[in-house]
Amino acid sequence: MPDIVIKKALRADLIEVLNLNRKLFENEIKQGFDRHLNLLWLESEQARDFFTTLIDNKTVFICVLNGQIIGYLAGLIHLNENHYVKDSFAEIFHLYLDENTRGLGIGKKLIENFKQQCKILGIRHMKVTASAPNHKALAFYRKVGFNDYEITLKCDL
Repeated sequence: MPDIVIKKALRADLIEVLNLNRKLFENEIKQGFDRHLNLLWLESEQARDFFTTLIDNKTVFICVLNGQIIGYLAGLIHLNENHYVKDSFAEIFHLYLDENTRGLGIGKKLIENFKQQCKILGIRHMKVTASAPNHKALAFYRKVGFNDYEITLKCDL
C-alpha cells in the first residue's frame, strides 16, 4: 500500500490546491460535464482569498502520496443563521484526485476526515453536488453514503 497521508491543508498548500482545482475544472470542461466553469477565476485574487478562507476554517483536506499532494477536498459550512434551511449543514464544494490514484480509497478518506471535522463543529448533515453526466462521481458519492436529495435543472437562454 502506498504511503498515503490525509491532513488539513495549510496556507502553504494554497498554490497546489489551486493547481488541483484547475485540473478539476479542466476535466469538467473536457468531459463536457460543465463548460461554464471559469478557468480565469482560478488566477484571481478572489479565488486565492476564497480558498485561503476555507483553509483557515479548516475545511480543506489534502492527500499526500509519497510527499506529493495528489488530491484535495474543499468543504463549506453553511450555518443556519446564514441560510434558508433550519439546520446548519456541510457541503463538499470540490473533490479532486489525480486520475492515476483513483480507486485506492483516497476519496473516501478525504470525505471521512471532513465528516469528522463537521462532527466536531456540531454539523449533522452534509451534501455534495456533481454534474449529472458524471456517472462515475455520482456512483462514488452514493457508494460512500450519499443519497439523492435534490435535482437542479438548467436551460440555455
